[in-house]
Amino acid sequence: MESLYGELAGTGVDVLAVLPGDTSTEFRETADLANAFPIPARSADDVVATTFKALGKSPSVIDGTANKVSAFFMGLMPKKMLLKMNARLWKAG
Repeated sequence: MESLYGELAGTGVDVLAVLPGDTSTEFRETADLANAFPIPARSADDVVATTFKALGKSPSVIDGTANKVSAFFMGLMPKKMLLKMNARLWKAG
């Protein structure tokens, strides 16, 4: 993503990867994710506002303070541990 952001700099085309975290949507309700996450869900309006604020300023943005803090600490974890945690969180059934 950062490479594409750099390649298109100055062309009038903006590239932005948005990392929204858990967002209150119909999908969330349909997938029965009501209480699956330790961080409260953000509203779609919050994610859109964050996205527009970051547009033209950075190749990526993480929505919400709790998501930013979580991403920081997950980046410090050993990859093996992170994979096991995600497997437990997303396990079907």
